Amino acid sequence: MNKRDLTLNIAPLIDVVLLLIIFFMLTSHFIEEAGINLTLPTSKTATSQETSHIVVSITKDERVFLNDRPISIEKLSSYLEPLIGKREEKEVVVKVDKDCRVQVLVSTMDEIRRAGARAIVLSAERDERE
Repeated sequence: MNKRDLTLNIAPLIDVVLLLIIFFMLTSHFIEEAGINLTLPTSKTATSQETSHIVVSITKDERVFLNDRPISIEKLSSYLEPLIGKREEKEVVVKVDKDCRVQVLVSTMDEIRRAGARAIVLSAERDERE
């Protein structure tokens, strides 16, 4: 009886795997998150907290956004009132660019308080340098 050497030819398997990789690379698209381009200030004592669903962002060119939608500072309190009224914690997170003027931040915080917020949380990135 003649014994044959049984070998497994994996070349077709490698071809199929490479074709699948190429297929998925070409058909997938990377989703770029829509957002506001901010350079947050850094802090050595910043801690991670649960994010609120109410976020006010201020860019360095002094544009104000409420949950990623542009809004004027004058209209901010009227749009915030119904959002804050529904929530127990009545907390608003403010993300402000580090190059923004302080007066814009103070005016925005005044409008947030007028809307009924009890807490304003300033967002910062943790500075890991010692």
